[in-house]
Amino acid sequence: DPFLNIVREGSSLGICVIAANSQTTGFGYRYLSNFTTRLSLTCNEETEYSFLFGSTRMRPKNVPGRALVKIDRTMYECQTYLAFEGEREIDRAESIRVFIEECNKKYSNNAVPRLVQMPNVYLKSMLPEFSREDYSKSSMVSIGLNFSDVTPYAIDLYNLGVFGISGKLQNGKTNVLRTILSAIDEKDPSFMADIYLLDSYKKELASYKDGDRVRSYSIDPESVHETFAKVDEILSSRYERMRSGEYNKDEESLQILMISNPDIFDSIVGNKESLAIYKNIQSKYKSCGVCVIFDSVPNENVGYGGNEILRGMKDNLNLFMFDNLDDIKVTIVSTATKREFNKPLLPGECYYLKGSEIIKIKTLFSPILANSN
Repeated sequence: DPFLNIVREGSSLGICVIAANSQTTGFGYRYLSNFTTRLSLTCNEETEYSFLFGSTRMRPKNVPGRALVKIDRTMYECQTYLAFEGEREIDRAESIRVFIEECNKKYSNNAVPRLVQMPNVYLKSMLPEFSREDYSKSSMVSIGLNFSDVTPYAIDLYNLGVFGISGKLQNGKTNVLRTILSAIDEKDPSFMADIYLLDSYKKELASYKDGDRVRSYSIDPESVHETFAKVDEILSSRYERMRSGEYNKDEESLQILMISNPDIFDSIVGNKESLAIYKNIQSKYKSCGVCVIFDSVPNENVGYGGNEILRGMKDNLNLFMFDNLDDIKVTIVSTATKREFNKPLLPGECYYLKGSEIIKIKTLFSPILANSN
């Protein structure tokens, strides 16, 4: 019986149930036993008072609105009042209906936090079930669900800086890039962004290359130098205007470099100019509206003589890791954290290594678009 389950378990889950009937015959005892607070107006049958309150000699006076109420095993006589105006019952019912409509309209954007289970696959169609946040005009992107409270987790592209994605193949790494690109593509036209796609030879991002905000697309690792030079010209101008107090981020387009080619790490480090630009992006340009997203970051302990970009990512963790905690090599994970997240990751699940913080996330699934090639 669904209703019996609601009245039995509802109070512990924040559900308030108020049931009313003209006679006690409408209540079975198995329902009534779950209502700790009971109220009765004047009854036609004396036995109805006993059914509600047990053995008691109290009876309400013959006054309209007078009632008996039992609270915490104590009997009281009380006087109710007309909460809604109206000469007839039908008039008061209409006033109640109007009041309910006004309340529902007034609090339409409010939602009680639901006790929900983590879905096996988090689909875009489920977004309204978990959140009513509108990110269409901001740099925020809903990326998945936080395992700690099963609520949406969003990243701010404007403040993301250098961000990496690492882990095993076929576990959802490229899916994160598709989620970000799809979210940007669906934003309000007022949201300004310039996207530069540096893809691998697999061309997994090729279906996005004709997007309205995409400025360039390439699978050649050496093209990163031309892209960096173009972005550096934009950011250096912004930096000078920022120093003079003339910079307004709301009037500038966000520069997004999305790199899904592992060969580009060595290409950047092997070019003095590109490496200098990358260091500027990490430091003095970081407040100028730019983010760099690296896919296929190797999960390895980079030593002092290793790739400079990978070494910097290890020192300044900002990484989605699609590997179990026991297999993570870029940082040391405490035993307490391993005990907290002791279940193996499923496809689409990852750990967000954010400085010293570790957050487990179920990423939003974004289907592969039909490749334009």
